[in-house]
Amino acid sequence: MAWNAAWHAANTRSNLLDDAEEDRKLFEKHAAALAPWRLRSWCKTPPRPDPPFRGVNLGGLLLCERWMQHQLFSPYPAAADEFRLAQEAGPETFAQHRDTWITKRELQEMKELNVNCVRLPFGYWVLDLPELVRKPAGPYEGERAWIRRARPYDGPAEDHISRVLDDCREVGLAVILCLHGAPGGQSGHHACGFEDDAWMPELWDVPESVRCIEHIAVTWGHHPALFGITVLNEPSDEIPIGVLADYYLRSYATIRKHAPAAHVTFPIYQRTWEEFQEVDFPPAHFDKNVTYDAHLYQCFGDVWAEEQSLESTLECARTGVLSRLCSSRSEEHTSELQSLTSS
Repeated sequence: MAWNAAWHAANTRSNLLDDAEEDRKLFEKHAAALAPWRLRSWCKTPPRPDPPFRGVNLGGLLLCERWMQHQLFSPYPAAADEFRLAQEAGPETFAQHRDTWITKRELQEMKELNVNCVRLPFGYWVLDLPELVRKPAGPYEGERAWIRRARPYDGPAEDHISRVLDDCREVGLAVILCLHGAPGGQSGHHACGFEDDAWMPELWDVPESVRCIEHIAVTWGHHPALFGITVLNEPSDEIPIGVLADYYLRSYATIRKHAPAAHVTFPIYQRTWEEFQEVDFPPAHFDKNVTYDAHLYQCFGDVWAEEQSLESTLECARTGVLSRLCSSRSEEHTSELQSLTSS
């Protein structure tokens, strides 16, 4: 650390700004490992923005969806998702997209519009993990036989996660990292990176997903711009509730081990709270640095509006008081969630 600090000062005085910047990054990396609480107090961006949270997703940067990236997908009409896009578009296409889709300039514009927090979704294949299989899960037979010979997802590319965190630190935005596409897929939806009509809950690789969460917590858990980690995005309601709750418990333990100050978010997407209560989730040892993500899409019609109206969602955002996050929620836990969102 002292070596990096000294060279940072020397290179800055000598106007060797690229070298000085590299020394600064190395200093922060070592400081984060040794004393994250001091690093957080020294850095410009606080680990938690002041409520109310005004956030936006950086969608499509590190997990591409056709409906969001028309220009990227348009030359490849057969590509319904990122894995199929990787069969037709080369690494240079993904590199250019990742370099330009979200830049520091856009992050600065968000800050100027009073946004104080961003969510960065990504597919597991961008992580730089040894022995990571960057393909949909087998078996590769029948209509899925082509996957065996297919090219993998384009990765790793986790330097873009670091870039966004560094830029957000400079701009003054807090960041939530979201494992949006998990190994094997937490559903057969294209939002996992691969649209798969033959998907089954057994294809989701829970141990590898936990390994991804551990890598996220170890690599960025003490970054000064990090606010929290969302352990999964929109898991299928076909996944047995016990399997899902067990994954949440293991993810929580892993994050707390490596990044004790990070906020942890669990999706309760298309589930009733009673389902979680039947498997004793959440457990009593969870701290208050936890939230639950319902993803209510009123824009998709009446079925979603029945869960919670747009008006009540906006009222929740204004006041921090929840009416309903998912159907049949107990009064006891509603009060518990109210305290979390208003704190």
